[in-house]
Amino acid sequence: MKMKNVIASSLAVICGLFAGCGKPDGGKPASSVKYADVNYVDNSDTEAPKEFKDFSISTFKVSFYDEGGKTYSSSMDDVPAPELPYEGSYSYEVTVNDDKSGRVSSSFCKEIELSKDQVKKLETLAKENDIGSLNGLDIRGEGLPKYAPTYIIEMTLKSGEVIKSTANGNKVPENWSKFQYDMHRLLFYAFMDAGYETSGAFHSTEPMKRIGTGTLSFDNNPVSYEKIVESNDKPKSYDYYLDVTYGEFKAKNDSYPKLMETLNKFTEHYRDLARKSLEEDYEVMESADSKQKKSKDRIFGYSLYAVDSLEFDGDLMQFKLAEGHMNTLGLGYCGYGLYKNYEFLIDIKSGEILTAADLFTSPEAMEEYVIPRFMDRRTDLDKTKLSEALKTPVPKGAGITYCDRYFTIWLPYDLSADGTIPYSLDIYYDEVQDIISDKYTEVRKDNSVTY
Repeated sequence: MKMKNVIASSLAVICGLFAGCGKPDGGKPASSVKYADVNYVDNSDTEAPKEFKDFSISTFKVSFYDEGGKTYSSSMDDVPAPELPYEGSYSYEVTVNDDKSGRVSSSFCKEIELSKDQVKKLETLAKENDIGSLNGLDIRGEGLPKYAPTYIIEMTLKSGEVIKSTANGNKVPENWSKFQYDMHRLLFYAFMDAGYETSGAFHSTEPMKRIGTGTLSFDNNPVSYEKIVESNDKPKSYDYYLDVTYGEFKAKNDSYPKLMETLNKFTEHYRDLARKSLEEDYEVMESADSKQKKSKDRIFGYSLYAVDSLEFDGDLMQFKLAEGHMNTLGLGYCGYGLYKNYEFLIDIKSGEILTAADLFTSPEAMEEYVIPRFMDRRTDLDKTKLSEALKTPVPKGAGITYCDRYFTIWLPYDLSADGTIPYSLDIYYDEVQDIISDKYTEVRKDNSVTY
């Protein structure tokens, strides 16, 4: 069989395994398999040149099976955990440009650009592992399992010379195995850096409009937050403990008066709610029957309205309000525990709690993009209530969180199926560049770690 046909057919099979940018197929590690009684057919060209002066690559096509990375726990050495890149079949096709940068496509994701440095590393790997010595090798066994070592390569150099080689099973040369390991990780992580995710999705990491500045601050904040715990002092009919936690924002300076107006109202509202909950919790605890009151276990209850994950990013402030209620007797509507989180995003200059609509060029543009995506996933949603929630600030409306790659809209709890798990939608920046507002974004690269 001609080498070109072998490559074409193998790439077609492998690309089929990766349809939809999914994860590679798994299988039994090749190192655990013995290939006894395999009939190998050797069609090698013994006269093919083995030495090449210049490893400047023009094109590079390769398909192979890779065992994947493994991590062994010190306590469970016989149970390895998989590491990226996962075990499976892969293929790459590299084209080098005249300026020595390049492009690479793969069996699991669309074409991306390669930097000059990445191309140079690929050429260096080929030279250091003496890939030229494999030219003309063509020895393959039939009936091997899909997880057996295998590779097919066709590398065209700038000189016009072509290196072709293929082998499988026990006939895979050691220098190829070393080259494959390093080459695969070089190219795989190039895709990860460019925006490929192991879920199969691809979202560009290139500079584009992204919310915030990408420089979150936890120390030099204009405000502080202090948690306050209050306990119940009323007479108790049995031995139990009861308290409530809330918090208070305080200004470190007078730089953001509008922000403090909002935060002072926030503090007052949740302080009042906390104290009301303490009274209600007291009534619930006092409602225990005689058997519950005689419990030998420690009995306690609490409510919580506390801020967590407070971050400042340019003109934005984001935090999570954690609400929780529980008691060890399982009494009342909250029973053994009821917990909710509300995601706040605030303009620190205006003091405005932002809505989902505020992040788009217009409410109409927001609705046209967001509503169908929620409705497609959650057919139980009321479209009118959904529209209103997207234009209303949290806690009655939708909450917002964001990172370098996407932002998330969290619907209010009363729109969820059971009132305990909110529906959410991740919106990737590369999908909404035309309709995301300039007001709270800046053009920058995605610097988040994806692996």
